[in-house]
Amino acid sequence: MLRVELAPGTPTTIDSGSAFRFRLTYECSGSLASDICTNMLVTTDPLPVVFEELQVVGNSDVTLAEYDPATRRATWKFRSPLPPGTTGQLEFEVRFVPGITLDGTSGSITAHISADGRTPVSSSSPTVTANAQDLSTVTKTLSGGGAAGDESVYRVNVCAGGPGGLDFRTVTVTDTLPLGATYLWSNPPATEVITSASPQVVVWSNIANIPAGGCSSYSVGVSYPEPANAAGQSKLNTAVVSGTPFGGVVKTITSSVSHTLTDPNPNIELEKSADADTIVGGTIVTRLRVRNTGNVGLQNVVLEDPIPPEHDLRSLDTGEAVAVEYQKNGDPVWHSGVVTGTGVLVNGTNFPGLEPGDYVSALRFVLGDIPVGFDSDAIRLRSEAVNPPNGGGAAYALPHNVTNTATVRAEHGGTPLTDQQDGATTEIDVPKARPSPQKAIVSGSPALPGDVVRYRLSMSNGSFRELDEPVVADLLPAALEYLPGSWSYESPLASCAAEPSFQEVADYNGSGRTLLIWSWAGTGCSIPSGES
Repeated sequence: MLRVELAPGTPTTIDSGSAFRFRLTYECSGSLASDICTNMLVTTDPLPVVFEELQVVGNSDVTLAEYDPATRRATWKFRSPLPPGTTGQLEFEVRFVPGITLDGTSGSITAHISADGRTPVSSSSPTVTANAQDLSTVTKTLSGGGAAGDESVYRVNVCAGGPGGLDFRTVTVTDTLPLGATYLWSNPPATEVITSASPQVVVWSNIANIPAGGCSSYSVGVSYPEPANAAGQSKLNTAVVSGTPFGGVVKTITSSVSHTLTDPNPNIELEKSADADTIVGGTIVTRLRVRNTGNVGLQNVVLEDPIPPEHDLRSLDTGEAVAVEYQKNGDPVWHSGVVTGTGVLVNGTNFPGLEPGDYVSALRFVLGDIPVGFDSDAIRLRSEAVNPPNGGGAAYALPHNVTNTATVRAEHGGTPLTDQQDGATTEIDVPKARPSPQKAIVSGSPALPGDVVRYRLSMSNGSFRELDEPVVADLLPAALEYLPGSWSYESPLASCAAEPSFQEVADYNGSGRTLLIWSWAGTGCSIPSGES
């Protein structure tokens, strides 16, 4: 027996691009013990081209659930033989092709069940119909700046909309800048900039396609030179976007943003983070983020970061820095000429003047001038935890916390801003295992009462030390009932090839819940650092 229907709660009209499921209910029919099903197979006809396959879902009766994109067929192979009366559900998750499915498009699937000596049975699903409309929108915003005498950044967001939307094609964006604004830059680069016009005009054309559910952004930077522009003046920026929804006709959308020029309000922020823990000899990655959170550009931006003696700097990414300097061996003298780039190794070539036996004790990153909206976290430091520390200090006891604070300085119009600082702490500890269990649903969700849901449990080990002879426990919710004999075990690790011992504890501690325990005690199982 085979019956194909929509999964419970699925409507017959569905937004294009939204996932939904067909449910295939099967049964190995028979009343006699000899009515077994051998080599049972469920297959679908080729999936109609209006659909995209997303997932083929089996259950504990199934040994193989797969989709062949060449034939567009889904296949479920069953363990053999199946006893008579065996029944269950399979699911086939699909969606109407997003963006290019027109409203009212319909489709269904047909599936077949067969087994040795049995007459094949076929079943077709109800027909589902696509809902698809033009959902394209345009939004114009002031994304940064807004001060008289400085830079302002405007952004145009063009979105096709979805689920249930259509691709937006052959798009042109025409951005008429406010009166008094002077064009500085555009991203992506504009197709045309008409600076001779008043007001100036920026055009992006020949944009091939914005897919349903997606957005494209177009930014332009302008300046408002003084004295022609002053705080308190109102500015209007208007963008006109034309495009064609898939299967439709050309449409035009207009969006504007109005704002008042303000006085300068310079501000800079620093965020520093580092790995929370490591061991002696382990790697510590430090990340530095600099943000211009004011409404004006900033000048002479410099970031300084002392390197703790417990950190032996090995390499760095210099991010947006235009120059990098360093101090060595705790001496306050700055040395210039550090090579900029990604993965710069600490050696005498990349750090001029660094001799064998020297260590880097501080770094200075010169960022120079940064624009409105600047936000970069590309500066990375990679150090090795050392004990004893650099500089000849005594060895420290473990665990040991190392806190390091960086400072960023900046100016606006020649006036220094208040220095900003942020720190990060790393604990250097003795090596130990870091067990991390995970649980995931393999099949059967969503489920009705009586349905079978399959789960996969896995155990991974973090850094620093092997995890020996683990024990995994799973306390089932009261609504779940364990199916005896349904668990199986596989391991990619030769050291854990032996099956664990298994214990089922009903009504654990009077909770009404079942506790499942797998133990590798006495097997010699060992999960290496970073493995699972």
